[in-house]
Amino acid sequence: MTVADLINSAAKALGKLRAGGGLCPSELTDGLGVLNALVDYWKTRRLFVYSTKIDFYVFSGKAPADANQPPIYQLGPGSTDWPGSVRPTRIENANICLTDQTPGVFTPVEILDAQGWAALGLEQMPVTIPTKMYCDYAFPNANLYFWGYPTIGYLLQLFTWLQVAQFTGLGEAIALPPGYYAAFLYTFAELVGPQWNAAVPAAVVEMARKARAGVQGLNSTAPHLRTVDSGMPTNGSARPTFNYRTREF
Repeated sequence: MTVADLINSAAKALGKLRAGGGLCPSELTDGLGVLNALVDYWKTRRLFVYSTKIDFYVFSGKAPADANQPPIYQLGPGSTDWPGSVRPTRIENANICLTDQTPGVFTPVEILDAQGWAALGLEQMPVTIPTKMYCDYAFPNANLYFWGYPTIGYLLQLFTWLQVAQFTGLGEAIALPPGYYAAFLYTFAELVGPQWNAAVPAAVVEMARKARAGVQGLNSTAPHLRTVDSGMPTNGSARPTFNYRTREF
């Protein structure tokens, strides 16, 4: 099964082609552009991320560029810190592996957003083990800021989204996780139908909805719940509550 086969199958689902027929080269090329636009959109949606990959990076112990901020490490195709690395769409978790221990000990790193990083009163903290990290997700290279910054060549362990890659050509063989082929086929048919001046049958719309729901169901996770004492989780504004164990508010 190739990319061209998927595009032709979508055309057949729309009633644009008969069995055994095929689209012309220009229609296939246009279809590839729409298909890759769909891939690009799904890269931003957590429920279409089929797995989390784990990568390790060695700290170089680089010095700060100036006295006001920590050293900046980059992830991406132009990175000189970690050549050959890939810019992450999203970092889920991070750890520091203390390689001077046997076996190595992992310590968690808190991932901050821009607001959390801006709230730090002292950004440059020259300690050996970083405890906080901020990624600005710049493009094409993402910049990583650490608090404090590492002075020893420990390992940085990152958990990042593993996603379906863009299709490179019509002859590319398709290899997708279970459920993704149907989701791509019928969702693509929904998107490309108007471009081909083809009406989208209700059955295609329904199949696209079910296929996407199947993929999203596989990739969704139940939230972690916390309770106060042995009661139900708290919700809304804080207020006095009755503790049935002590019989007091």
